[in-house]
Amino acid sequence: MNLRKRVDEIGSKNDSRLVVALDIRSPRWSLEWLKNFVEETSEDIVGIKIGIPSILSFGLEGISEVVNGYREVIWIADMKLADIGYVGRLIVDEISSAGFDALIMHGFVGFEKGVGDTIVYASDKGLSPILVAAMSHPGGEEYLNRVSGDILMKSLDYPVEGYILPATFTRYIRFYREVIGDRVILSPGVGAQGAEPGSAIENGADLEIVGRLIYMDESPISRVRELHGVLRWRLRE
Repeated sequence: MNLRKRVDEIGSKNDSRLVVALDIRSPRWSLEWLKNFVEETSEDIVGIKIGIPSILSFGLEGISEVVNGYREVIWIADMKLADIGYVGRLIVDEISSAGFDALIMHGFVGFEKGVGDTIVYASDKGLSPILVAAMSHPGGEEYLNRVSGDILMKSLDYPVEGYILPATFTRYIRFYREVIGDRVILSPGVGAQGAEPGSAIENGADLEIVGRLIYMDESPISRVRELHGVLRWRLRE
């Protein structure tokens, strides 16, 4: 999948720059809840990021049923993948078979026989590789974010299609936008972690990832539509 092309197509069509992050678990949420959520919000968002808690709770087969039933949005598997290439390839096979469009992985494990192999394999399988360059929580500044430049520069030798850069530390977005060119920037940290909706877009991100602010709300669908009013595609046109 060409992530840039899909983002441009869906984002402009829905006039949206919103990706919903779902780290939901049974019994509070269910697969039926997820199906209804996608049905009601698919015209207001660009994609849905499914985290490990959801996959462990509902099983990859259950999540796959929803993923393959609603192709109007981009499905991102957030596996926090940080392992050697051999293990990475095994995970890519599972995620690709489940119908996901993109996979998030870490670069700090190194590229040779590590994430580099996983990136290439994922790309060959039609799965868009998204690399975590910096993280949104305060602890990200302790170690990972300090070497984000080294990780990102090395990654340019590989078919990475998108980068995770934090809405809570927008200086990374501004600086790296010039470096990565047209590759997609997705920014978490909006809402529960303190960043204001729209702040990452204003600093050069393509999409903002919003999770708890939506799914912990008493009316998550209404919250999506409220955010849609802020995170418009045309903000960057």
